[in-house]
Amino acid sequence: GLVYRNHLGEELAIGGPGTVHYGETDLFDAAAYEYETAGARVASRSLAASERELPLVLAGSSPAGRDRARRVLSADAHAGELGTLSYGDWSVPAVVTAQALSAWWFDGGVEADALTVLLPRPLWCREVAHEFPLLPAAAAVPGSDYPKPHPYGYGRGGASHSVSVDTLGPAEWLWRVWGPAADPYLIEDGNRHQVMVTVPAGSRLELDTRERTIALIDGLGRRTNVLGSRVRGAAGSGTYAFKRLPRGTVGLSTPGSFAYDVVVYDEREAPTWT
Repeated sequence: GLVYRNHLGEELAIGGPGTVHYGETDLFDAAAYEYETAGARVASRSLAASERELPLVLAGSSPAGRDRARRVLSADAHAGELGTLSYGDWSVPAVVTAQALSAWWFDGGVEADALTVLLPRPLWCREVAHEFPLLPAAAAVPGSDYPKPHPYGYGRGGASHSVSVDTLGPAEWLWRVWGPAADPYLIEDGNRHQVMVTVPAGSRLELDTRERTIALIDGLGRRTNVLGSRVRGAAGSGTYAFKRLPRGTVGLSTPGSFAYDVVVYDEREAPTWT
């Protein structure tokens, strides 16, 4: 079934063994793209926000339960925030913009509602996480010391990994660095992602290509915007911070001095069949 989770963290299960069920909906319809062409070539493509209809039936619930369902679904629109609709491993940002009471049987504990759900970015996403812990020094890939005294440090090692990207096209992704780390970098597909910051122990750095954000997050969850500390470069320069991952097997390399995660965003117009 579906689960709606609002920005307050409150959840409403829709479908399954509970008291809230949904009827025929266009929620899983494929999104429609808008194109601009230049001759025989597609010059640009955009995906507009989309409204979907979601009929609900609350059967067998108490008045308090029906009030709670309405409150969970209304909170985001009142606060100007986004919630999340989940279906299995897939989720999409959403906000309920209208709730119309279409039928009501008080004694039977039944209520029928027609919801209008706005999907600002109508792509369902499944996050595929890859974790790469820090290896002991003895397990690091050996390098070569510079044979003579030199004013710069030539360290040993480095770490090489790979991820499999099974998406419909180049994938948005999140790079998470666990502190301690100093000026961390990751090289993939010939492109160097690097942020010139110190990540203390107990903190983490997150670079998100989908949101175009780079943040330092401390142990209490407080975020500091460090976008300006990235190594800059335009798309194709070899140092573009927000380059997407290509499909297939992608090799990754880092200095091997920190633990990190790569979270691939598998985005599709509709969830896969399960």
